[in-house]
Amino acid sequence: MQYPDSAREAFDKVFRDKVISVLNKVVETDAEGGVVKKAGTVASTFKGNVRFTSLGELQTELGLTESIDIAITCDTSVSVAVDDLLEYKDVVYVADNVLPSDSHLTIVGHKWLK
Repeated sequence: MQYPDSAREAFDKVFRDKVISVLNKVVETDAEGGVVKKAGTVASTFKGNVRFTSLGELQTELGLTESIDIAITCDTSVSVAVDDLLEYKDVVYVADNVLPSDSHLTIVGHKWLK
């Protein structure tokens, strides 16, 4: 059975209403030769559902061993990869896992320490 576009659009309006930015990464070399990664400009944006609560349960459910600070669900057409920098409400996160399912992507990450 195919999921109708009208149902997907209605679902997106209600649940995927937060704007998340994907940031460019700037890699520089400091005076001592160390590599420094910085968050750059906004490369793209997408809408999704953001979750900060019950992350321990989600970690267990998904079989994740690392601690997570954010979980985002979005449309499967969104282009996000592991290690991308994501910004939501002026906080930058690193995408640790991008887990596809038939109806959405689940992106989990941790706060990026600048």
